[in-house]
Amino acid sequence: GGSSAAAIFCFHNVVPDAMAGRVGDRSLHVGVSAFNRYIDWISRAYVVIPILELANRLRHRKPVGGLAVLTFVDGYVGVIRHALPVMRSQGVPFTIFPVVNGAAAPQAFWWDAVVNLNLRDRERFLIELHGDAARILESADTDSVGVPDVLLPASWQILREVLGSD
Repeated sequence: GGSSAAAIFCFHNVVPDAMAGRVGDRSLHVGVSAFNRYIDWISRAYVVIPILELANRLRHRKPVGGLAVLTFVDGYVGVIRHALPVMRSQGVPFTIFPVVNGAAAPQAFWWDAVVNLNLRDRERFLIELHGDAARILESADTDSVGVPDVLLPASWQILREVLGSD
């Protein structure tokens, strides 16, 4: 028997293969070839539905086994440029959760601007400095100028142009 639970797949960003594992917080930026393989597998293993449909099914206690939703957190430009064409060509629904301040004034997130971010620093920034971007950027070696545009948050204008107003 299958699971009675739905799967929620959460991605952050999709970048050109040459950048994967080499830029920003490496754990957040998947290469487009790997992303294609993930989407192929997910769409074979699950019926992918819009997140609101999942919420409605859960609210009305309808079965959700075998269903999945795809989400993108942070609203990176790379998602617009590299993930969207894949999702649209395969007809797979998705949800983007942009960071409001990032979309309003796009600049590199601290975790992508910190040069050579390692696990110890990441933990210290999150625990000791409470994820406070200003304090982190003050205390770390950063290169927000050298951050590739696919690692920047998409502006509200870009999001509206690509996704429409609905």
